[in-house]
Amino acid sequence: MSLWLVLPGTLFIIVFSLFIFAVAITAMSDLGGSNDPVDINVYSVGDQLLLKKHLHRLLMLKIMTIMWPLVCLLSIIMLWVGYLKEYGPLYYWWLFLPILFSILLFVVSIGFENSAELAFRPSHYMIGRQYFKCEANRRLEGGIYGKGPMKRFGPYYCRGWIEIDETEFKLLAMQWYGVKLD
Repeated sequence: MSLWLVLPGTLFIIVFSLFIFAVAITAMSDLGGSNDPVDINVYSVGDQLLLKKHLHRLLMLKIMTIMWPLVCLLSIIMLWVGYLKEYGPLYYWWLFLPILFSILLFVVSIGFENSAELAFRPSHYMIGRQYFKCEANRRLEGGIYGKGPMKRFGPYYCRGWIEIDETEFKLLAMQWYGVKLD
């Protein structure tokens, strides 16, 4: 293995790993939801399965994102070991380990396209001001859908949405969460 391949390969792995790690962290923040407890008994059996599947996939995404720097570090170490021990072209494949792992990370994350977030959102009009409450989990959501601004309070997943007016939304935000909305 020659140095002209190891140095650019190491630089490639570092830059690629920083980019993918930033993308994965951003994706997790968009998909993560809330840490508030959710009463799973208020959901139908089908919704419970959807919620569990989504939370399991989210856990896998978090674990893989945490493993990402370790995979890249292993790739760099093994690439340099192959160079220093003069193992030859057999060790070139370590350059592709971060790429293969990022493909696996992508495959896990694409399941969020039809995510539970969309399944558990209230039915709303686009570019319309609407406010909703879900009393089962004390979830509030409202604002101008499709344009913003939006306000969300409470657990990430909820069913049994009831449309309410803005006054009740502000009152419940104050009662349930101690947030005064203007």
